[in-house]
Amino acid sequence: GGIGGTATDIRIQAEQMAITKRTMAEINAKHTGQTLEKILIDSDRDNWFNAEDAKAYGFIDHIATSDGQVSGGKA
Repeated sequence: GGIGGTATDIRIQAEQMAITKRTMAEINAKHTGQTLEKILIDSDRDNWFNAEDAKAYGFIDHIATSDGQVSGGKA
């Protein structure tokens, strides 16, 4: 994310970004079964998952292979 302003503004924004990153990592660790440390390392840079990798990591429970397996929502 981009930040800007005075040195103080930038420091405050960077601190808030770090807090948000840790909070999101804690939530992801809780829901994926991965350790907090692994989540923090893996989320340090962009990390893209295909469906199989997302399932193995714990982000998803099931891979829908047909429209009939998707409930609710609209495509």
